[in-house]
This record gives sequence, structure tokens and C-alpha cells, in this order.
Amino acid sequence: MTQDGWIKVHRSIRDNWIWQDAEFLRAWLDLLMMANWRDNKRLYKGHLITQKRGQIITTIRSLAERWGWSIGKVSRFLDMLETDHMLTQKRNTNGTTLTVENYAFYQDDRNTDDNTHGTPIDTLTEHSRNTTEEIIKNIQESIKKAEEEKAGPPDKEEPVDERRTNA
Repeated sequence: MTQDGWIKVHRSIRDNWIWQDAEFLRAWLDLLMMANWRDNKRLYKGHLITQKRGQIITTIRSLAERWGWSIGKVSRFLDMLETDHMLTQKRNTNGTTLTVENYAFYQDDRNTDDNTHGTPIDTLTEHSRNTTEEIIKNIQESIKKAEEEKAGPPDKEEPVDERRTNA
């Protein structure tokens, strides 16, 4: 499992019960980062297994060691997450498979309001390019407007009112 990359965290997490406890929030974010970001096969305890996107194959004991919690606390925390439909658990003698619910919904590019296509880097580059072009265009327009104001109105020959000049 790679440690590179990033995850998306929706702002609505602040409305969730998990936001109220820093320890639980940290553990939840850790689970999201541990979750497989794509389907793959890996060796686990001498067996070749297929790990689906959004899944974590682990043990309660290893999570307890990782977070510095008791096995009971980890188990209760996972049960709370499952009760709140945030993940599902499948325990067996070889370990526990955790599946983050709605993983694809929150992690897919197409579900980000600001990112409707491309990779995050492509989108950021495109956004930067658009922003830079807008700034340059605005500066050019400001310079042109300032030069026009400085020069004054274009030279026009005023019609001469002969009645005034002869009087």
C-alpha cells in the first residue's frame, strides 16, 4: 500500500459526530488514508487476496497498536462507524476487512464541485492558467483605460461659429 497521494474530506464532516472527538476524527482520517484507492491484488498472511477500492484489510490488534488504543476501544469505534453506515466490517480468523461506505462518491473526481474533468493536477494547472490569463487581460484593460484617460478625448476640430468670431 502506497503512502503517496491524497484524500478528499468533505466539509460536511464538521456536522458529523466524529468531528466532536479529536481521537475519533484522527482514527477516521487514518482509515480513509489506509483505504485502497483502487482495486488490486496483494499478499496477506500468505494468501493472494483481491482488495477492492475503499477497502482496508487489517486486524483489530494492528489498529489498536497503530492508534495506541485498547482492542475493545477499536472494536467499539468500528461498531459505531458501522452503526452510522460509515463503513462495514467483515471479520474472520485471518483479520478484518473494512469497507468505507460511499468511498467512490466522496473520492471520485467527478463528484468535486470545482473539478469536473481531468486529474487534480491537470485541473489545478488549467485553473492556474485561466486565472493567470484573466489577470493579464485585466491588467492590459486597465493600462489601456488609463492611457486613454491620460490622453484625453480624441482630437476633433470643433466647428467654428462664425457669428461669435465676427462679433
